[in-house]
Amino acid sequence: MTTLTRQPALVARQANKQEVQQQGQVDMLSRSRNSCIRASAIAVISCLVAFAVSDAPVKAAGKENVTVSIVLALAAGEWSTEILAGANAAAKDLNGKVKVRVSGPTTFDPQRQAQMFLAELETKPDVLIVVNVAPPLFTQPALEAQSRGAHVVWISVPPMPEVKDPLFVGSDAFGMGRTAGTIIVSALEKSLNKPAADITGDVVTGICVPGLVVLENRLAGEISYLKSKMPKINVLPSFNSASDRERSYALWDQAIRKTPNALTYLDVCEEGEENIPKILENDKIKVPLTSYESPEEIRDDLARGAITAIVSGNFFSQAYLAVYTSAQSILQGRPLPQGWLKVPHVIIDKDKIAAYQKAWEKPETGLRAFYSEVVEATRDHLPSPLPSPDLFVHPAE
Repeated sequence: MTTLTRQPALVARQANKQEVQQQGQVDMLSRSRNSCIRASAIAVISCLVAFAVSDAPVKAAGKENVTVSIVLALAAGEWSTEILAGANAAAKDLNGKVKVRVSGPTTFDPQRQAQMFLAELETKPDVLIVVNVAPPLFTQPALEAQSRGAHVVWISVPPMPEVKDPLFVGSDAFGMGRTAGTIIVSALEKSLNKPAADITGDVVTGICVPGLVVLENRLAGEISYLKSKMPKINVLPSFNSASDRERSYALWDQAIRKTPNALTYLDVCEEGEENIPKILENDKIKVPLTSYESPEEIRDDLARGAITAIVSGNFFSQAYLAVYTSAQSILQGRPLPQGWLKVPHVIIDKDKIAAYQKAWEKPETGLRAFYSEVVEATRDHLPSPLPSPDLFVHPAE
């Protein structure tokens, strides 16, 4: 079993996203690279000098055992717990022929993560899996890995276009947004006893790190669906809801007091998703709410009816499928697939929350059982060819 020393999720995530803003709010797939990204990228490129270029690893017809190295974005909290549980479950399903090892910064530090990727490259694992949060920082390290013949797999977000023919394993953030929109529309039709086309009112939206593509995709997907089904609504311009928990609470408290009769309040970040239900309960306001993240606090909110549903990006299955697909290919002497292996997002509602909470008691076996249908259907029926990772980015609505 792979283990890591973990810090409390809340403290880690607050530090994490503050660091993102301090590094210039890195856009995961931004077409414009700000000065912080350029400076960090130069620092990462300089690290390449420290690593001697070796011959590309020999590709055998097949291997008896495979080593998979996972470079986490953050070696702390429930996010890393879920990823490691998925990786270990995949290794177990491959009959113990896969050894999983992990590394990653203990605070959110993409530059450090890229350096750790290079260090792992020197150990010559059969597969390197990157939990990708800052694609520009990984371009040069990824090109270096490709020049050595290394097998690199990306989860969460695809690499920059300069990295050719990648295997990207991840959920569709835009599709998640549209799914959340369907849940909100259905709940509003029921509570207001009106067809969606006749519903009027405001929708208040916030985003903690404007410009991050995965967050922008979630927001764009949900807003586009709400507007398409409820054309008479007024979606207010998104405000910067902050990645700090206390600051987020203050900003959302102000926004809710300013628009107390909104149809719903939408934040695509964990801090806002945790704060909004608490504020609404204090103000005795009841509206449908969804969440894209599922830490323990949000799971508890769903269990007690404070939110309507979780639309999970399913990092367990992302990690499972990344390990299983890549390791199985090497065990069988086949090239890794190329393209976007889409991981279906999952709706967790009041009927599923008890089972989901139970699964988290023993994440590796519990989440494996909870997500078994998704994992096995995706694993055993990969489309060929896979769609392009370029489709991950949706145009602005």
